[in-house]
Amino acid sequence: MATLNKLLYQKLAEYIKTKLPKSYHSKFYAWFNGVSIIDQGKNITDDGIELYHLKYEGILWLDEIAFEQLNLLELIFHINDWLEHNDPLREILDMGEVDFTTQIVDDKSANVSFTIDFQEPITAVKLDDGNIVVDGERYQLAPVPIYVAEHLQSIEVVRDV
Repeated sequence: MATLNKLLYQKLAEYIKTKLPKSYHSKFYAWFNGVSIIDQGKNITDDGIELYHLKYEGILWLDEIAFEQLNLLELIFHINDWLEHNDPLREILDMGEVDFTTQIVDDKSANVSFTIDFQEPITAVKLDDGNIVVDGERYQLAPVPIYVAEHLQSIEVVRDV
């Protein structure tokens, strides 16, 4: 069975977990909510297709964090920095805001949640035994590799006059 692709909120959660003290790993949760499927499918390459876009809220939750043990401003920086470098549609779709709330538990701790809007393309590549059939071709969910030249040696300009 193929490995499932991870959504952006899952990748962000994995990253944030590396920034938390180990004692908070069991108090950290992530899930998605308010999902919409947007029909924006299109061919990307000869071997890859964009099936649709998935729009959702990613929720990151920290349960009973001690104010003295975790710097929230640093955590906010890590979330924002990861989004800036790993969510290419964020700026294009004007999804820059990240909401967070706190629920005071006692004098020393609180529950903290971050709500982050995401929209990402769900893509597939051609595969003979793929589970998805589009226009008679078989596909498997996977990122579509896009190759970009790092260096250009020459370019020929052709003009119709």
